[in-house]
Amino acid sequence: MSASAALPGGGGAADGGRPVLDAQVVAGLRDVLAEGILPGATDTAAAVSKETLTAWVDLLGEVEKVKHTAAAVQARVAVALDEATRASEEKQGIRKERRGRGVPSQVGAAMGSRRMPVPRSWGTPGCGSSRCRGRSRRCAPGR
Repeated sequence: MSASAALPGGGGAADGGRPVLDAQVVAGLRDVLAEGILPGATDTAAAVSKETLTAWVDLLGEVEKVKHTAAAVQARVAVALDEATRASEEKQGIRKERRGRGVPSQVGAAMGSRRMPVPRSWGTPGCGSSRCRGRSRRCAPGR
């Protein structure tokens, strides 16, 4: 069974039969994880079998892998958003140094933070950003 078929609202298949990641598919996965019942959930703490303990350890490992995969997907989407925004702004004739300026705010808002922490490489001398080239002092975002 494909991942999208196992989830509520399962997104369509892209080229190669791989599921398309969209907000509905990811929300379905979140719901499955949040509402799922743990193996042996009906057991009392004193009467948990070795099989149940093993299942819990296996589940912890898989949930950790899901967290890492989710972080990788977030990074892929953020890069895709940045690249698409810059390409769109280039077509609109926006100067190169101004392209993509709103992307960190969009990503931060989508991730639920008031202000997305800016990586140190953004805005430091020698980082390659047109904002920073030629500056002798540390470049502060928003200046």
